[in-house]
Amino acid sequence: MVALPVISHERRQIIDDARLTLGFIYYELGYFNHAYEFFKDISTSHENYKDALLGMGWALIKQEKYEECIKPLLKITKKYPRTANAEEAYFLLGQCYLKLNRFTEAIESYDIIIEMFPRHKDYSKYLADIQTYLGNEEKRLEQLETDLLVQESHLLEAIPVDGYANKPQYLKDEQKKIEKYRASLVDKIMKERSHIRSLKQTIEELRESALRKHRRKDWRGYAEYGKARALFLKEMQR
Repeated sequence: MVALPVISHERRQIIDDARLTLGFIYYELGYFNHAYEFFKDISTSHENYKDALLGMGWALIKQEKYEECIKPLLKITKKYPRTANAEEAYFLLGQCYLKLNRFTEAIESYDIIIEMFPRHKDYSKYLADIQTYLGNEEKRLEQLETDLLVQESHLLEAIPVDGYANKPQYLKDEQKKIEKYRASLVDKIMKERSHIRSLKQTIEELRESALRKHRRKDWRGYAEYGKARALFLKEMQR
């Protein structure tokens, strides 16, 4: 399948999905060079390209190709700075820089992780607070959607009266009012729908961020250890 010619966007999507899957399979089997080749060939426009970049980074580190590994990892931090992939990329960058004796850059990478995960942050409480907030927001969204359905039903009822060859003036006036009301409702409905979509996306991003920080609460410790090692080796280099 991955050898099929790319003749459309849909074909490209299928091929890239297959390459990503094969890359992960080869990585788990320990064939890191094959995994890297599949990850490398994935299109930059693919929705999971950041995963391909991270896969490239891991595959290269496993082959101890530290210099080559830096490029895809830096691409993650620049193109996808607010993702879980970026957090992991900084850890891998720290390892690469340590292996290459580039201690200042290793320290900078670990410092970013330390800043991301404050020492005294209670992530269990943070997660609980976020979940409570999200629950309230979801209830509010449900109410918004209910209100929206009511508005749409009003819109259906606000249909101008047709079928009269010679309408009285008062009917014409009423029809204009109804049409104006209908236009106003349409505008309001469109704005509410856009607002609901935006809120739902924000809620999902907050939930993902909260869960990620809770799961990775020990990363600060690893980063502090890496930084201490880099500082020691940098001092020994003098």
